Amino acid sequence: MPDLVLHTAPAVEPIEADEVAKRLGLFEVDDRIGAFITAARQSLEGVRGSLERALITQTWDLYLDEFPCGELRLPFPPFQEVVEITVTDDAGAELPIPRSSYRVLKGEFGRVLPVGSWPRVGAIGQGVRIRFVAGYGDDGAAVEKAAAPIVQALVLMVGRMLAVSRADMALRSRTVEGVGATTWMNPDDVRKGITATEDALLAPYRVYS
Repeated sequence: MPDLVLHTAPAVEPIEADEVAKRLGLFEVDDRIGAFITAARQSLEGVRGSLERALITQTWDLYLDEFPCGELRLPFPPFQEVVEITVTDDAGAELPIPRSSYRVLKGEFGRVLPVGSWPRVGAIGQGVRIRFVAGYGDDGAAVEKAAAPIVQALVLMVGRMLAVSRADMALRSRTVEGVGATTWMNPDDVRKGITATEDALLAPYRVYS
């Protein structure tokens, strides 16, 4: 995979902690849920994510040593826009390419084509930088609308992390006086029962490079 650097991280998570607690049937919001949401989301998106997608709007820099022959397909769908393309000359100066010098084709994946030919790139490495924006939208509602199975898989992943990180992993139930009781499966049962569901929810969204 080419060199990719996250320029602007997502401003929010795809789902809030209280909504996760509600969907998991919890009577209170566990303090760890927020961190677990972030961990689950990072395990799915970006360079190391299993989906190789972008969920909430984020900006990336794609670095190349030279331009490809023909079109350039951008990673991490869904694509939103190209912010700028620059080249670095032999003196190390980064020069923006005029927008009129290339075309952007929109779709699930963004594609960039030169108008004519690409400009010359200096001999130093990473002489091309494409800054682009990707993601389903600026908030969780946009992700839920476009890819509800991904959000539901995130909820299940958080539930699984809660189950296996309890201080007393043998605990099967908890009663809060005046509120009610919560009963858990043991971690092995949770893993076996939920992992297959997560995989089924996420499978249609996996990107195969």
